[in-house]
Amino acid sequence: MLPGAIIDNLTSEGGEMTPAGGQAPLSVFVRFGVAGTSGTVTEPMAIQNKFATPFIFYHYARGASMAEAYYQSVWGRTSS
Repeated sequence: MLPGAIIDNLTSEGGEMTPAGGQAPLSVFVRFGVAGTSGTVTEPMAIQNKFATPFIFYHYARGASMAEAYYQSVWGRTSS
């Protein structure tokens, strides 16, 4: 993984910080130099609106922080 990479862990419970069901915890990706990572902590039920769209890379490349880029690319967010 290249430094600055964004990793989206799409496996069930892939967002847990401890090994769950044989999945690698998110901390493993950070240890190898990624800028950030995301994943679900419960079974995601494959609902697309809960996951970042590919526009995360567009927002990230235009200078948004990883958190801002993620928020801007998730369809299921609530409006404020």
